Amino acid sequence: MFFGLNTSREEVLRTLAIIPVMGSIREAARAAHHDKNTICRWLNTAGAHSKEVTDDFLHNLNLTRAQVDKIWSYVNKRG
Repeated sequence: MFFGLNTSREEVLRTLAIIPVMGSIREAARAAHHDKNTICRWLNTAGAHSKEVTDDFLHNLNLTRAQVDKIWSYVNKRG
């Protein structure tokens, strides 16, 4: 997903993982010593990749109503 970046995959993932901890992209940029715009570009790349993967896995599932209800019950129990 991060092919062609000058920054290592591990550093990108570590930086993206601290965004929720720090509370904002700007704070994460300060903590990780990366530019805010660079982190936003990494987020857009990760988001686009996640959407493609999700769309691919959840395409044409052909689930019955009972199966969907069981899935939602499981999700609700997990919070």
